[in-house]
Amino acid sequence: MCLIGDKPYLYSGFITEFYLDENGLDNLYFENYYRRKLDEEINDHNVTKLQGNLFMIPSETIKNVHITYCEYVEISNKSLQEVYAEIEDKKEMRPI
Repeated sequence: MCLIGDKPYLYSGFITEFYLDENGLDNLYFENYYRRKLDEEINDHNVTKLQGNLFMIPSETIKNVHITYCEYVEISNKSLQEVYAEIEDKKEMRPI
């Protein structure tokens, strides 16, 4: 959630880059991004697809962040069983 003026907005998209400074998070960069006012219901009329290749949100406007990590696996010459086995191996290596 970000404050633009005094209005809260939600942004959704794929984070492609982020930068840190001495205070922590500096900026977030998104691709395939959407915006809506926080106080509006979610529907096709009030969710705006923003135009452009890359969108930057300055850290001073960010009030909170929810991130879902998506892991991409290249499967060009592998069977699905091999891909699933690799994913399971990585899960076992992650700290709890």
